[in-house]
Amino acid sequence: MRWVLALVCATLCHLAAAKSTRGEVPADKDFLIKQKEILRLFNKVHEPNRFKEQVEIGKIYEPSNNLNRYKNPAPVKKLVRLCTNNSLLPRGKIFTLFNDKHRNEMVLLFESFLFSQDWETFYKTACWARDRINEGQFIYALTVAVLHREDTKGVVLPPSYEIYPHLYVNSEVIHAAYKAKMRQEPAVVRMNFTEIWNLDNTVLS
Repeated sequence: MRWVLALVCATLCHLAAAKSTRGEVPADKDFLIKQKEILRLFNKVHEPNRFKEQVEIGKIYEPSNNLNRYKNPAPVKKLVRLCTNNSLLPRGKIFTLFNDKHRNEMVLLFESFLFSQDWETFYKTACWARDRINEGQFIYALTVAVLHREDTKGVVLPPSYEIYPHLYVNSEVIHAAYKAKMRQEPAVVRMNFTEIWNLDNTVLS
């Protein structure tokens, strides 16, 4: 239960202030690489990963063959077993913390990230999970892991409206933006959704 409360609090803090970091970190080459790769892992996470290097790592890396690289291999073994047996929440399905099964699977992934002994193991595990684990579980677990790991201190996470744009705009806006992109021309998309609804479901303004 304490894990769940900690995860909820950490994620709420992230959503409230997406650009917050845990102190200042020198922006050296290693840090910038970490920042870039984390942002890539979050990029259009509801679609297959488009970054070939991460895709290749995800295909080659086998967490179950590298258990010595985790401080606690138990959650890794269980997660891989569930994934192999197709017992995890499928991608494309809605993830909720209020479902015990969903939450327990997410915690297994989070612990796999958290118990990775170094950045390389953490990164490879994330690449492995990117296209295998439900995107909601992946986003949640990766977000909290980045906020807790010492080697990701200072990494800026993308705000929720970049990860879940469909929750902030309706289908008409997305369609208009898509049309503009396909035509490769600038466009102004109106996004004024402010309305007041009466109890009989009629729009007042």
